[in-house]
Amino acid sequence: MGYEIDFLGVGEESKSGDAIALRYGNLHGSRDEQTVVVIDGGFQSTGSKIIDHITTCFGTSKVDLVINTHADQDHINGLEMVLNELEVQELWIHQPWLHNQGLADKFKDGRVTDNSLGERLKRNHEKVCHWLNWLNRKGSLYVNLLLV
Repeated sequence: MGYEIDFLGVGEESKSGDAIALRYGNLHGSRDEQTVVVIDGGFQSTGSKIIDHITTCFGTSKVDLVINTHADQDHINGLEMVLNELEVQELWIHQPWLHNQGLADKFKDGRVTDNSLGERLKRNHEKVCHWLNWLNRKGSLYVNLLLV
């Protein structure tokens, strides 16, 4: 079994953001013998780089798994184009508003509730919510990625 891991530059500075494309399996065999994964997507302008890399270097428009580690703009914005233009089989994405129970107790002033914190997290992760609604309409599979 072979593997290829490509760290794609994002943004103006190479140290900002993340976009990783990888594949493993029989790299000299057919596409059915390989698994293609995208981890994070950098900034919005990175989306086309990822697509070009997958189609040119990996020779496919099918991505088996997309993983978004967190919703910062330098990790998530490039994935929108990937989800729209490539055939993505599965998405793993963190939905922090599903894991907010008990967090309100951490705020000293008592004005924050678990419900208000969950709603705030949803608003702050508007792009993630948009994707999940879109994927639900498409009938696509996504998994909540719980990061601790």
